[in-house]
Amino acid sequence: MDLCSVINKFSGISDVLRTGLVNRGVKQPESVAEHTLGCLLIAFKFLPNGHLEDGSEWENDKYNKTDIMNLLLVHDLGETEIGDIVRGQKTLADRVREREAVSNFLSGEQDSVADNGRLLDLWDDMEAAAPTSLNAAIAKDIDILQGAYQVFKYATTGRLAISETLCMEWLQEVSDVRIKTRVGRLIRKELIFNNPDFLQNAIFNSIMKQTMPQRGDNL
Repeated sequence: MDLCSVINKFSGISDVLRTGLVNRGVKQPESVAEHTLGCLLIAFKFLPNGHLEDGSEWENDKYNKTDIMNLLLVHDLGETEIGDIVRGQKTLADRVREREAVSNFLSGEQDSVADNGRLLDLWDDMEAAAPTSLNAAIAKDIDILQGAYQVFKYATTGRLAISETLCMEWLQEVSDVRIKTRVGRLIRKELIFNNPDFLQNAIFNSIMKQTMPQRGDNL
């Protein structure tokens, strides 16, 4: 596939809407492309540029911000083929088609075959239930955090009905069960728990105060 054809094909990611937001009745919800951009913005601003003192089981793994950002760039490109399928509904056949699409995108850059093979390996690791590498695990945390951030953004700006139930549900989405890395939890603290725009909302603010002892702030 020539490079123009690659761009023509994968630019269609901007037309794929985030299914979870559609199901919740959000008017004009973000596309998968906007989600990807959101993930990249978070990574660009929050991730350190140099050495990462992670202080966890990942401490012997090599942190690489560029790898994480490249992974976030390509992580949802397969949804041009299968659409945005909500968690728990993706079949094995869907996963095969999704991976093939990402592999096809990466194979279009002939001068960096080795790097692209490594990136596909990272993509596989990110898609696993429990990533084994630090960079894939951080990328997965950012992917989850951006989704939760977007829900709270819509809820606190009136585009999605906010309630205590919704807040509790989405705080569970970013609990320590799902956000595995220290840097992911630090991003969560600033981007969601202590976000001044969110805390201006009375319901969100109340839930934050109620759950403060369980929020995982002591990292």
